[in-house]
Amino acid sequence: MKSVLTCATESWERCPADESVSMATERETGLVMHLDGEQVKVADQQEKERPIVDATVNGEDVKVQYFEPTTEGYNMQYCGGNFNVILRSARAEELSKFMIPKVKPDTSKFLASPMAGSLVKVHVKEGDRIEAGQALAVVEAMKMQNELYAQKTCVVKKIYFKPGQNLALDDVIMDFDTTA
Repeated sequence: MKSVLTCATESWERCPADESVSMATERETGLVMHLDGEQVKVADQQEKERPIVDATVNGEDVKVQYFEPTTEGYNMQYCGGNFNVILRSARAEELSKFMIPKVKPDTSKFLASPMAGSLVKVHVKEGDRIEAGQALAVVEAMKMQNELYAQKTCVVKKIYFKPGQNLALDDVIMDFDTTA
């Protein structure tokens, strides 16, 4: 479901990332939210900057919480559910149909460094069978250590770094054989 946001000079559409929520705002009435077909008046324009606002769903008072803004909207919470709400101009929404969706890489076949730092410890060796959740390595940056864990059961195919070596962001520390 999509709804229209009308501001002083522009019309916007709010498009849900997961198709379960969409938003609409009108200058005169404030923020109105549509959740699974229910219309919720969230707040007037002045209240919109507060992190928690009072809302009304079918005459019942509820709370809606705003979280951090995202590149195209913001995250919010309503009735215990978290929603990623996208805000686009009507033209941007029209053009978004032609955009190639960003595909998240399958990181289950390798372990990449989540930050620049040094490899402090490697808990496994090549050929080891590892279980989901098993500790694999420790990376340190600015005196803070981060333990890295396996996402699923597999076999360590190749380890590219040794303890003490420096890592850049996204350096592949080790590869896995997920078919074994």
